[in-house]
Amino acid sequence: RRISNCLAKLEGLEIVDVIIQGRLPEVIVQLSGGFWLHSFSTWEGQPDWTLFFNENEDSRKWLTTKNGKIILATSQSKS
Repeated sequence: RRISNCLAKLEGLEIVDVIIQGRLPEVIVQLSGGFWLHSFSTWEGQPDWTLFFNENEDSRKWLTTKNGKIILATSQSKS
């Protein structure tokens, strides 16, 4: 229930900024309304996170990490 309440507060917010920070790249997403999303890891090694962009149904994009580098991945839906 607490998670549902928190997620409901994120609905309708806009992304203000996206920052990559740290020796092991962590993603920080600044949202309108004073909210932030921040990935983190508690162990050494490659970071493991993905930020999805839901722009349209025909093309999907996401930021992720692979071998210590940040990459923009894309896919096209098969219609």
